[in-house]
Amino acid sequence: MIHDPERTALMSRTKTGISLLLFLVTLAVYWQTGNHDFINYDDNLYVTDNPRVKSGLTWAGARWAFTATHAANWHPLTWLSHMADMQLYGMSAAGHHLTNAQLHAANGVLLFLLFHRMTGAIWRSALVAALFALHPLRVESVAWVAERKDVLSIFFALLTLLAYARHARRPSTKWYLLTLACFALGLMAKPMLVTLPCVMLLLDYWPLSRVQSGVACGNDDLTEGTPPLPIPGKRLLLEKLPFALLAGASCIITYYAQQSGQAVAAMELYPLLSRLGNALVAYVRYLGKMFWPVDLAVFYPLSESVPWWYPGAAALLIAITSCIIWQARRHPYLVTGWFWFMVTLVPVIGLVQVGMQAMADRYTYFPMIGIAIMLVWGGTGLAQRFAWRRSWCLAATTVVLTVITTMTWRQLHHWRSSYTLFNHAIAVTDNNFIAQTYLGAYHHSQKRYREAVQYYILSLTVKSGQADTHHNLGLALSNLGEYEEAVRHFQDALLILPTLVDTRYQLALAYGAQGKITDAVRQLELVILADPVHATGHYDLGVAYGRQGRHEQACQQFATALRLSPEMNAAREGVSICRTRWGMKL
Repeated sequence: MIHDPERTALMSRTKTGISLLLFLVTLAVYWQTGNHDFINYDDNLYVTDNPRVKSGLTWAGARWAFTATHAANWHPLTWLSHMADMQLYGMSAAGHHLTNAQLHAANGVLLFLLFHRMTGAIWRSALVAALFALHPLRVESVAWVAERKDVLSIFFALLTLLAYARHARRPSTKWYLLTLACFALGLMAKPMLVTLPCVMLLLDYWPLSRVQSGVACGNDDLTEGTPPLPIPGKRLLLEKLPFALLAGASCIITYYAQQSGQAVAAMELYPLLSRLGNALVAYVRYLGKMFWPVDLAVFYPLSESVPWWYPGAAALLIAITSCIIWQARRHPYLVTGWFWFMVTLVPVIGLVQVGMQAMADRYTYFPMIGIAIMLVWGGTGLAQRFAWRRSWCLAATTVVLTVITTMTWRQLHHWRSSYTLFNHAIAVTDNNFIAQTYLGAYHHSQKRYREAVQYYILSLTVKSGQADTHHNLGLALSNLGEYEEAVRHFQDALLILPTLVDTRYQLALAYGAQGKITDAVRQLELVILADPVHATGHYDLGVAYGRQGRHEQACQQFATALRLSPEMNAAREGVSICRTRWGMKL
């Protein structure tokens, strides 16, 4: 290849300009999230009610990040990023939201640079990146603070692939180790990246052309080196072995974390046939939402029965896969794009059911890149085959990008607050018990207890076995002074999940409010047996003992509460009464 300094300089300026434009446009679209609130769905677990995160960056917090399985996940880098935001912005939601937006904009740029490096096709690479960055399905991952793990993990995934592409062009130990290090960081942000070694093998096939000599990468404006020579398949697999070992270790840690957090659904609840049917249907529904992204919701309820049309979904997926394999030699990008989509969805497609959702928009964050590859390279091929004018192609591209950007802007409005988010989810889905529960929780936080009760009851009507909803309903009823009904719902919650210490504590308070001191004492004793450092439990047990005339035991509980929580004034007053009124020596 003849080196042309002038053309190289022009290409460099063009690449820089596209990168800057892509970053700024994406950031402009998502800038409105700076005015959004935290959401009462997982944002509390990750930020607002998490004392480790609220302490900012500390050594104790860092140790916790690498050892905790809080929220049924092990992702230490995600925790550290939330801690860093708390250090910088405190409890101001704007900073946390805009960090997500900046990471997403950076991911769009990295994706553009990755495909330009691999193919040399600057405009096609830019269009793939734009479709990725501006599509409405990205909203959930970016506008939801708790989904920092999405944007952060894909940041490291794209760095991994960039380093890998450099290693593939000019193999070196330095770039190989850098690729491995970036992959490890990505797994520590979100374990969904376990399929990345498979993506690397797909890129070996196209566009890197490392698998066989008959596959061309289609890089008509290639400027960054020549394609590498084909490599035997066994060597390519051995090259991925360290990545596979890291992925395997991440799977084991993740399964342990999700089991310990009781997030994995039992096989009895969702049998294998039901999971397989839902998975097939989910693949087709994801494809549909990529092409027609309407009625997007934060939660899509999972049906416990097998969808009736799953054979049709299976037939469609088999037909598409067969056509792509048939066209593999003529259009290798279809193979990479389709299997990128299919394989990267496997960890979250529901074969191992985590949570109660049938699907989630956030799960398409990385897989959709595969569909974008197919659309852009396939569309370019059609345009060339039918000799479409460049002006027509430019107009069509402009219309598509304008439409999806407008839809993204509108979808972002629904994420302004918990109220707007869950109202929208209820409007566009059926029997959405999660949306009803969290809309009830929003009213609860605003002290509109009667409205909260109505939504909790609606949620339990759809799905009765929700321990947390029974708990919340009991709290709302207690605030309304309806203690008898509150007790019934606290008891229902404990029947479903007997380990709920806070529910047992609230049950004890409800008994106390009814004057049932013996019942309250029994529940409080169980509370401190399960959680010996429950300071308020010790204090309230002391009060209950005092009402029973068991002064010595009451004073012991007051003293324990004060030792556990030295700032608790009520416990200090209790200890003082023990000394002055009852003559106890503590």
